[in-house]
Formats: sequence, C-alpha cells, structure tokens
Amino acid sequence: MEIFIATLMLVFSSMTMALPMTLGDITGNPAHLETDTTDELFQLTDTSGVLDDATAFLMFEMAGNADYNSFGIYDAYGSLEIFGGSVDPLSAATLSWDVGTDQVGILGTAASAVIDSTAFGFYIDTKNDGRFFSESALNGGEDYMYSFNVGASGYPDMFGANFVLAFEDLAAYQTDYDYNDMVVGISDISSAIRTTGNPPPPTIPEPMTMAMMGLGLAGMIGMRRNRKNLVAMRK
Repeated sequence: MEIFIATLMLVFSSMTMALPMTLGDITGNPAHLETDTTDELFQLTDTSGVLDDATAFLMFEMAGNADYNSFGIYDAYGSLEIFGGSVDPLSAATLSWDVGTDQVGILGTAASAVIDSTAFGFYIDTKNDGRFFSESALNGGEDYMYSFNVGASGYPDMFGANFVLAFEDLAAYQTDYDYNDMVVGISDISSAIRTTGNPPPPTIPEPMTMAMMGLGLAGMIGMRRNRKNLVAMRK
C-alpha cells in the first residue's frame, strides 16, 4: 500500500510539474513571471478608424510536428492562416485590417478574409488531431492555448508583442501540457468577449420542469386507461 501511495504521489507530482504556471516555464526564462490570463478572444487596439494592423511573430516551436503545424486567426464566420508549417521561427507577419469592412489581409501576400476586428481568436492546425482553437468550448472543453499579457513588460525578446500565445499540438489523451509546441507573440491586441455569432445554448429542462413533465405524462396515461375501462363497462 505504501509503495502504491508513493507511486501515485510521484505521478501526481510529475503531472503538476508538466503544467506551466508562468510564461517563464514555457520560454525557459525565469524572469518571465506572467501567468495565464485565460483570455480566449481578442480585439484590435491599433484603431485609427480606417486601416490598422497587428503583427505576429513566430517566437519558437518545440514540437516534433513543427513542420506540420500552422497558425491562424478566426472569428465566428471565417479564418485566415498566418503561419504555414514550413515557416521558420522568428518569422513575422503583419495583419492589415480595413476596420470599416473587417477585411484583413497579410501584407506581402494575396491572402485575406473577413474577420471581426472586435472579437477574434487564434488556432493551430495540427498534424494528426485537426484544429485546436483558443476558445476551449470549441475544443470540447479542452484548453490548448495559454495567453500571457506582456504589454507592460518591456522584454526585448518579445519583439514588441503585448500578448504571447502558447499552444499545445496534441490531443488531450496524449499531450504533455507543456504549451511550447507553437509560441507566437502578437502586437496591438487586447482581450475581448464575443457578442455575436454564438449558437444558441441547448434547451435543457430543469429538474422541476422534468418532474412536471413526468407527472403530466403519467396523468395522460391514466386518463387513457380510465377511458378504456369505461368503454369496456358500457359494452
């Protein structure tokens, strides 16, 4: 029994150590003390009202599937890839928004999409497990992205980013939860809340409602039986 308990404690300890608590746990720099903000949606803050931009920096990838993972932006209606699987670390891409139409493109390319500048998320396309979204609800409740607000940090290794996004690239049943498989810095964004594009929540009867429905059904069944008995007696 003691050996069993000791083994459980060792497993629990290793699981706990595998979960990064600060940005420093991911980057390996203990000076990065920021913790996960739990933000899942973002908005553009560089807003002059006409044409605005945000820049993404692929900081590093520590993943066996790094050559297959791609990174992009999405909203309730569409998506746009920012970094393909073949892109090298320290690459940068600038997103240019037409705030009036929400048309966003990547400077120097023909790629573009309509993305809501006031409520968007980020995704990682993985080699074997499909697309993981920054919104855990779209992943069946699994959180595959940590977000870190470094806006006031002044860290030179953050390339001017004010948010750092750290992704996992393996499904929950096999992941190691180190969140260093794709780490991207983004400038000129802040946290946001989705106000449009959500599907309506399922209607689930409350316990009292379900009980009343049950009584109603029982009453209807009883009435049918009484009616049948009355007909039989008349015959």
